[in-house]
Amino acid sequence: MKVREHFAWLDWLRFLASLLVVSVHCRGFAFVAFGDLAAEQRTVPVAIWFAATRLGTEAVLMFFVLSGFLVGGRVLDRAR
Repeated sequence: MKVREHFAWLDWLRFLASLLVVSVHCRGFAFVAFGDLAAEQRTVPVAIWFAATRLGTEAVLMFFVLSGFLVGGRVLDRAR
């Protein structure tokens, strides 16, 4: 049986996607909407945080695609 090469960067991408999903859930639970912030609280780091946490759907999709590739690839190798 041929052993496939392990790509650590794929694990890191999957970790970052899951971290982003957790951040999106935290934002929805613990933060107000960006438009409801006072003008002095609308700083660049806060805007970056809100922009990054708008990518929840994409992060979930990326997580599942990478998981399917990492798990499904090994299953296909074993089935062959």
